[in-house]
Amino acid sequence: DLVEQAKAVSELRALADQALSAEAAAESAKAAAEAAAVLARNHAEVARVAVESASGSVSPEAVAEVSQLTSSLSQLRSDLTGDLQELRSRLESELREVAGIVQEKPWLHSGQDSQAEALRQRLEAVESQLRQEILSCMELGQSTAGRLEEAVGALSARQAPTGDFSDVLNSSQASQAHLEEMITTALERTEQLEQSLIAVTSGLTADGSDKLNEQVQKLGEDFEELKSRSTSCETKLLEELSRVSAAVRDAPSAALQGEVLQLASRLQAAEAVLAKTSALTAVEATGASRSEAIGSSWQAEVHSMPAALHGLVESAKPLPPSASRRKALIVGCSYLESPESLTGTLNDAWNVLSLLRHTLQFAESQVRFIADGSESCKMPANKRPTAAGIMEGLNWLVSEAQPGDEVFFYFAGYGTLLPHGIGTFEACLVPTDFAAAPVQGASAHDRGGYRLIPLLEVTRAIARLPAGCKATVVLDCCHSTLPGFGSPVQQAAFHWAQMQPPAFAGAEVETHAFMPRARRLVLPPTCAGARPAEALPQISCSASCFSACYQAQWCAELPIEGVMQGAFTWAWVKAMIAGNCESGSSQLTSALEAKLSNLQQRYRWLDQTPLIHLSPEAQQQELDAGEVSARQPDILTRPLQTGQRRKALLIGINYAGSHAPLKGAINDAWNMNAVLRHSLQFTADQIRVLVDGEHGQKANPSQVPTRANILANFQWLMEGAQPGDSLILLFCGYGAQHPKDASARENEAYLVPSDFAADVPEDLLLAQLPSTPSTAPSSLAGTPSVSRAPSFVAPATPKAVAGASYRLVSLLELNRFITQIPAGASLTTILDCSYPVVPGLGPSCNLAPTFTRVSRGRVDYRKLHDFVSRPRFLELPPLPVQHTPLQLWRPQAFPACRLHCFSACKLHEWDAELPLEGTVQGTFTWAFTKALAAGGFQCSVGQLQEAVERILLGLKEHFQGVEQTPVLMLSQ
Repeated sequence: DLVEQAKAVSELRALADQALSAEAAAESAKAAAEAAAVLARNHAEVARVAVESASGSVSPEAVAEVSQLTSSLSQLRSDLTGDLQELRSRLESELREVAGIVQEKPWLHSGQDSQAEALRQRLEAVESQLRQEILSCMELGQSTAGRLEEAVGALSARQAPTGDFSDVLNSSQASQAHLEEMITTALERTEQLEQSLIAVTSGLTADGSDKLNEQVQKLGEDFEELKSRSTSCETKLLEELSRVSAAVRDAPSAALQGEVLQLASRLQAAEAVLAKTSALTAVEATGASRSEAIGSSWQAEVHSMPAALHGLVESAKPLPPSASRRKALIVGCSYLESPESLTGTLNDAWNVLSLLRHTLQFAESQVRFIADGSESCKMPANKRPTAAGIMEGLNWLVSEAQPGDEVFFYFAGYGTLLPHGIGTFEACLVPTDFAAAPVQGASAHDRGGYRLIPLLEVTRAIARLPAGCKATVVLDCCHSTLPGFGSPVQQAAFHWAQMQPPAFAGAEVETHAFMPRARRLVLPPTCAGARPAEALPQISCSASCFSACYQAQWCAELPIEGVMQGAFTWAWVKAMIAGNCESGSSQLTSALEAKLSNLQQRYRWLDQTPLIHLSPEAQQQELDAGEVSARQPDILTRPLQTGQRRKALLIGINYAGSHAPLKGAINDAWNMNAVLRHSLQFTADQIRVLVDGEHGQKANPSQVPTRANILANFQWLMEGAQPGDSLILLFCGYGAQHPKDASARENEAYLVPSDFAADVPEDLLLAQLPSTPSTAPSSLAGTPSVSRAPSFVAPATPKAVAGASYRLVSLLELNRFITQIPAGASLTTILDCSYPVVPGLGPSCNLAPTFTRVSRGRVDYRKLHDFVSRPRFLELPPLPVQHTPLQLWRPQAFPACRLHCFSACKLHEWDAELPLEGTVQGTFTWAFTKALAAGGFQCSVGQLQEAVERILLGLKEHFQGVEQTPVLMLSQ
């Protein structure tokens, strides 16, 4: 016992040293930032002096402005120094109080850990060296400032500065180079210090006195305050630097233009150094760095590997023997009538419903789907996730259960904690009517004046299942650990430590459709008194509970693969698919953690660790199965053929910002990119990907799928082709029909680029939307109230716009590019859009370039959820212009190359995108990838076409509105 207590004291002292060093690192980094700002400011003033000197006159306004800027900078430095000194004093006082805890027990001093002591000495040495380097930086900055003050004084007296002014410039630039070198060294030392701190804290045990925990919590709060104040001061400094930079750029002199540009570039470099140092101020009291700027990181794109390459090759699982005795309850709470609404929960519910109904082949009568819909299309009152509705669903889920039955419960929404007694809390699920007045007699979900679902009620429902049943619970919310599960067993009422704010909380002040959100709701306490402790029920069935995160962590919803989704649900569905929906709990947990780890590479601030808890019977089944640790299945690959020249052009267009956006076209392009790169071993320079921006991001202009870029890349794909070459073209997006000319008798088929409406008035397209919204379509058969295929509205006759035209790519134009490919080369074309009719491919496949208009109507895209079926045709108001150049209509020979054209549907049908295996994707590209993987990338063209037809036929059994027949067209 004495040895263990001695180790605890050693860890206590290491923590105190670590906290002091962390505070010193933050202060030193801030000093470096201040020095960089001062020097950059001084260089800007030198440039101003140089410019006005060259012009031969100095205005009183310029002198006054320089003096004002100098005064402002001095005040900012003074404020920052005072704030840092005040915080340092408070931190040192609290650290002395922590050290006093050790001094009160002298009999423990003999247990010092030699390694911890050596590490403490090393930290002190690093800290001392860091301070010396920062002081040197400050001295150099003051020296430079002194020389500049001399120049400013001379200007004030309207006299020329002493000495050659070019010497001042050269000296100032050399000083800045030296200062930047020293700041870089200081930053390296700070990073070493940060790594040492992490090494210290990684060995700390979870045990410790309440006093120590309290002190560590205070230190964390002080560091947050330090970060907030420092950020405010840095913002002011950057504003001043921007003003100076603008003044330099607007200077009228041209004599010193080269030197001014050079100074401007150095100013940008100094600002970059300042931005880097600001990231180091967010060192937390635990020593673990969470300091990453959020400005654009939350907008990073995330695209997963297609399931067919490393998981479920077949499109659906065979029905198990117990298929007739399965039930599932899926709950998605968006809280539409609350100011704290969520965006991704409805998508999560659709995602899980798609997995159950299609992949696992649950029958329609076996699934209850409870969600509150969206603002434009709300669910019926009896299908919304109210407290009474959820409780009634849980009762239906477990009623009349017999040994061998399987039940599944999923919840996406808010979790919350409510006081249960003195210092204890209980975890609850938050229904949509949580703020309504409690119902008399409904004590099961009456908690503290709110309508809530205690997790204890979920445990009680599971406990009603007899032995031999299997239960799976998936909770994508905070505080989602079920009572009665875990080791040690989670109690219904428990003590809980204060949570730190989520890393992305500062970004929530902005309004953005794709803003990350935490799924935890803090409810104001009420006057409800303490309740007696409630006994935990005994669970006799085989139950598995998947929780999104630990009690003290935040779970989040993020923009993933084109839509807002819960990070945990997205990873859980992907892990299920990767394991062929057959993995045991430990394998599934490993795959789930791997998926979230990949997600955290894009969202560095994401900090949630999934939990899985098993009932005793489930644990015994795991042991009996002798399950080994999970291993990610190998990705299917095909041996690379030597000497083969290959190119691929992949186009995916979601039409972001338009009146009719898609959600899955970009995912299709990235999925095909993964197939080519990982399975067919294409190199990066052999593939070009054209996609438009997602979530408000701006894509590289050369990679945006505009009409001009598409035609230019068609030329890149075809030009220089030689016999033996293999070319691939993928287009995922809208197809459109439009009259060939003003007579409007015949129509042509077109691919729709991202800039299709750049030359037409915006109100022309908006006028086509119906004034009375129609019912939203559903992607899954049998879903309440939204169970029909996309509803179309008869198009109105638009008013002609003189001279306006669309930017479209005619399929006749694509034919002319294909004819450039020589004999002996091969081209595989995959068109995942409607109207995929390529004319004139050969004598036996000689389709006409025009056709009679297909009557369709319009889709009201305002009514479609993210995870709902979307048709990939775009009905455009006809314009009295001819979009295909006349020279393309001249007769031309058939293509000489070996062409395989895989089209998503027939001319009169329509192509669709659906939520499949956790991602919205085009049904045709998804089926094509499945067929390729099932054939091991070795099947013939005919076998591939048969497999695609078979997979799409199976899809029709589970998704209403899928009425597309794939078409294969071949050249001679």
